[in-house]
Amino acid sequence: MSLTEKYPEIYKKSKLLMELLFVRYAVLFLIFLFIPAEWENLIYVLTILATGVDLVLLVLDVNEWSKVGVKMPSFWWALIVPVYLWKRSNILETSKTPFWLYLCTITISTVFFIFYDASFDDDEAYYAELEQTACQIATDIARKNQYLRSLGKCISVSITSSYDYEHDGIATFSSGRTVRISISELKNNEVYVEFVN
Repeated sequence: MSLTEKYPEIYKKSKLLMELLFVRYAVLFLIFLFIPAEWENLIYVLTILATGVDLVLLVLDVNEWSKVGVKMPSFWWALIVPVYLWKRSNILETSKTPFWLYLCTITISTVFFIFYDASFDDDEAYYAELEQTACQIATDIARKNQYLRSLGKCISVSITSSYDYEHDGIATFSSGRTVRISISELKNNEVYVEFVN
């Protein structure tokens, strides 16, 4: 008689804890799909909280089985979730499905976030190039306008908001002054910069 048959109530609670573990993964994955990459700190906080939830669920699982004298993998194995799930399934003589589900979930999540992060890096590079181009144009505008020559050379541009191909930003000049600017990306791959009053 297997442990799951011998202690059906404990197994039922333990199975619920494992199901909660996978629900947690699914919910976190869905949340990450909708969190903008710019909110990187929130992603880190949620990941740390999720790891804490994992540990709590696995410790509760160990405690449930310990109540009836079943020696489960030690708490330290809970820090490495797939190893814990493998050892747990061996001890309980149950399917390795939770282990394989966990491994698939982590693999899919990792691949997704590698590509997600790479696309964010592409956006950063794109905006950095746009800011640099806008800065060069702002310098040209200041040099050609006798009222703006005192601004000097544009040192940097920071885009503050964007909507499609229209951007608002702040240009910082060598004189120490800052000027609000409007940046438009034209269809012929040119950039149009305008000083905003």
